[in-house]
Amino acid sequence: MEQEKGELEEFLVFGSEELSEDSFKWTHQITLYFLDLYKQYRNKVGLLEMKTLNAMFVHISNELSKITKKNITAANCSNRWKVLERGYKKFIDNNNKTGRGRHSFEYAEVLHDILGKKKNINPALLLSSETIHVQEIPMATTAPTSNYEVIQIAEDNFDDENIDPASNTPRMSSRQLKFKQNKPKKNKAYENKKLKFYVLKEIRNDRKAYYEKSIKIKEKELDLKEKELMEVIKKNELLEKLIEAKCNKCSSDFTVHM
Repeated sequence: MEQEKGELEEFLVFGSEELSEDSFKWTHQITLYFLDLYKQYRNKVGLLEMKTLNAMFVHISNELSKITKKNITAANCSNRWKVLERGYKKFIDNNNKTGRGRHSFEYAEVLHDILGKKKNINPALLLSSETIHVQEIPMATTAPTSNYEVIQIAEDNFDDENIDPASNTPRMSSRQLKFKQNKPKKNKAYENKKLKFYVLKEIRNDRKAYYEKSIKIKEKELDLKEKELMEVIKKNELLEKLIEAKCNKCSSDFTVHM
C-alpha cells in the first residue's frame, strides 16, 4: 500500500491550497538541510529512480522527516522551493538595478551554487536607463577578455515613439544599440615562429631519442664482446692446464723408463 502511495505521489501536481506553509514552520537549519538535499538530487530528476520533480520532493520530504522527526510533506518541500527561488530572483533583480541600496538574502550563497548559471536568473544583458551592461555567463573555458564593449545610450533616446505597446518597454533600434566586437588580431610572424620552434623541438627530441638508442645498442655489443672474451680466457686456461698435466705425465713416464 505504501509503495502504491509513493508511486502515485510522483505524478501529483500540488495545488495552491496544498502549498500553504501554515502546517509546518521552516527553520533556518531545516532550510539548509532542504537545500543540501535539493542540490544532491536535482540532477537525478528524469532518471529511473526520480522521474519527476514531484518524485524528488517526495524523496526529500521523507529524508527531512527522518532527520528532523517532523511530518514534512512533498507539498511543503515544493512550496518552500518556490518561495526560495522567488526570493533569490528578487534579490538578484534588486542588486542589478542602479540607484537602489543592495539587499541581503540569507540563502543567497547556497542558491547561487544551484541557480547562479541559469540564464533566467542571471541574464547576460542588463539594461538600465543610461547604459547597457554586457554580463558574461560563466563557461567551461574562460576567455581572457570580453568580446563586446559596454555601449552608452542616451536617456532621451527612449521616447514615446519607441515604446513597445505589447510590453510597455523601450524598443531599441539598430541606430540606438550598437555593439563593437573586439576581433583578436592574428600575428602571422608570431604563429610561424611558434610553428618553427615546435618543429625544431620535435627534431631535437627525435635526435636525442636516436642517440640514446644507439648508446644502448653499443653498450649491449660491448657486454656481449666482454662475455665472449671471458669465455676465450677460460678456454685458454683450461687448455694450459691440460697441456701442463700431459707434460707432467710424460716427464714421469720418461723417468721410470730410465
